[in-house]
Amino acid sequence: MLALLGCLTASAQKEDYVWAYGNACGIDFNATPATFFSSSVENYHHYSGGGAASICDKEGRLLFYTNGAKVWSRDGSIMSGGILLSGYPMGPISMENGIWQLQQSAAIAADPANRNRYYIFHTWRNAQPDGQSFSDTCSLFYSVVDMSLSNGKGAVLASQKKVLLDRSTTGALTVVRGEDCNVWAITHDIAGNTFKAYELSIRGVNANPVLSPTGLPSPPPNYSNGGMFTPTRTAIKASPDRKKIVHSSHQGADAYGNAGLSFLQLMDFNAATGQVLNPLTLANVPLNMRAVYDACFSNGSAKLYYAWTFPCISCGSVSQFDLSLPTPAAILASETYISAGAPVSASIKNAPDGRIYIAKSYGYSPPYAPARDGLFYIRQPELAGVACQFIANDLQFESFDDRAGPFPNDIAVLPRDTVSGTYPVLACGKDTLWLQTDTLATNIQWWDNTSAVRKAVTQPGKYTVAYQYGCTDHFDTFEVRFQQLPIVSRDSITCVDPATAHAYATPTDTTTVTFIWQKNQDILRTAQSNAGDTIGGLAPGSYSLRMTTATGCDTTILFDIAAYPGIQLSVTPATARIPYGDSIQLQASGAMLYTWWPSGTISNDTVPAPFVRPLQPTTYTVMGLSEHGCRDTATVRIDIDYQMPVFIPNAFSPNGDGINDVFRLGNVRYQKLAAFRVFNRWGQQLFETSDPYKGWDGTQQGQPCNTGTYHYLVIVHYPDGAARTFKGDLTLIR
Repeated sequence: MLALLGCLTASAQKEDYVWAYGNACGIDFNATPATFFSSSVENYHHYSGGGAASICDKEGRLLFYTNGAKVWSRDGSIMSGGILLSGYPMGPISMENGIWQLQQSAAIAADPANRNRYYIFHTWRNAQPDGQSFSDTCSLFYSVVDMSLSNGKGAVLASQKKVLLDRSTTGALTVVRGEDCNVWAITHDIAGNTFKAYELSIRGVNANPVLSPTGLPSPPPNYSNGGMFTPTRTAIKASPDRKKIVHSSHQGADAYGNAGLSFLQLMDFNAATGQVLNPLTLANVPLNMRAVYDACFSNGSAKLYYAWTFPCISCGSVSQFDLSLPTPAAILASETYISAGAPVSASIKNAPDGRIYIAKSYGYSPPYAPARDGLFYIRQPELAGVACQFIANDLQFESFDDRAGPFPNDIAVLPRDTVSGTYPVLACGKDTLWLQTDTLATNIQWWDNTSAVRKAVTQPGKYTVAYQYGCTDHFDTFEVRFQQLPIVSRDSITCVDPATAHAYATPTDTTTVTFIWQKNQDILRTAQSNAGDTIGGLAPGSYSLRMTTATGCDTTILFDIAAYPGIQLSVTPATARIPYGDSIQLQASGAMLYTWWPSGTISNDTVPAPFVRPLQPTTYTVMGLSEHGCRDTATVRIDIDYQMPVFIPNAFSPNGDGINDVFRLGNVRYQKLAAFRVFNRWGQQLFETSDPYKGWDGTQQGQPCNTGTYHYLVIVHYPDGAARTFKGDLTLIR
């Protein structure tokens, strides 16, 4: 099954309708007007200022919230695994264990790969080298919350908790939805002017950020009066249309309350690539002039507001820039102070009700101004100048001063598309059909409430599956039909030579099928039948059978014909030369059964080691068969030595003692004795025979001959037709 991707316009959601932040503060925008509720967010100290983040489901029901050190479930209890930071918030001082004066300590992004999961990006202030106080450098981590755990209350996954991404950021942090079912977590390098955009996609977080060296670097912390440390407070905010970001930074005050260096810059943002471009400096404030704390865009992205204070206690203002103007110069000239002299604080944020809310500043020395004096907001933030209507003290909420901490940080929620479809599926020649979602699919639910990636069906019918693939929810129905095809079988093995294997297509019903048998690209046979088909004469190799039917099946079956283990017959000796009339034993090996020929001179022509006795040069052949019927042959050449030596004594003693009494020839077996004669010294013939088994007894006409020297003549004919004459002397001894 191939999951089809599609796009439908996503409806408006309410994931940012509940704010939890500060010191036990919260706002619920599900009511009109918005109402206050008490959260479990902790600050412990009004200088900590940790920026929290909270997220709801699409109906506006709170899911969880965090300040980067702890995670709370919707009921205010600590989420399972939700202690992200030991020693929170101030000590004991150690690496990655503080959120002191971090304006954006946490941001939440929906997991593109799983709608039940959320990524918490959190930034913590590092320790000074002496380990006794915090430094101005921050580390960036992420942790993952799975809302399907703990009976829907959620849990932080132990395997994806406190995963380090960066140890050298300013602490500024925001999240922005990308263009391809992805999210950008944007930070700023502490050592220069580089923005870092980490991409979160369906494959998780890419630890290699997109780098954008642009704009002004954040000023260093303020050290004064014997080493007093005031860290730089910095923030990054994105416009709702994701085309702009604003970067604010404030060096902090010295021991006498003098404001440090501040700036506010506007940049273009490319949501497709994560790049930050084209900085426009809106404010660049020298020492002890004013402090730029925070900024935000209107919901329509056409206006930019920022909160700043004078170098005095509890005095400040909110300014507006009109970003709809055509040139940078016009934007700079559009700055309008809309709340001069109001005690605004370090936090300003656009809200789902279309307004922009601003926290108050009351100073940090008694007597404090009343905390119930109200909350500032801008009623019509899309209108230019004072027409936007800055409203003071209209919302009578508790603890909305800057000691409660800044408003919650941004969240990134991905628009969800829905794709549904019905797909006919024809299972050809199978008893089981596997339906499968994409391997990266999540939240899979088949018709029987199982959640495996693959699902087997064996009966025709309608089958449904719902799953998530990235930002798309799929609801698919499969109309499954089964069409039986012939069952393909084959001889599993054959000898290389000859090719004897067969393949069979055995019918299962009366469907007419077209058969195309192939080896590689060569068509071996084509047939059409409702009774199956068979092909023979197959040698070892790879084959295919394509079967098509009028009902739409077009199935190709691949099969192999394997070869039996090869037989390698050998025979020893390979060649030999033997005397005429002798025999020799041959030895064959490598087979189970043997046959020898020519058989006339072989002792047994079916054994592996017969004796052979050729009378002429002969080539013997043996054929061997393996247990699988595979065959091989081998040959041996036997040559004949016809030059058999004749033994002729040179003396004999015919004295009747039974020892050497007769002069006869030796080793005359297969030769033909043509003549054997004995002469005395005067040439008189004394003995003659052609019988090789007879000899001279040393007499002449029955009378013993005298001791002395005699002469012999021997003529021998050999089996190959050659003749040889032997002459020599013989001594008779009495």
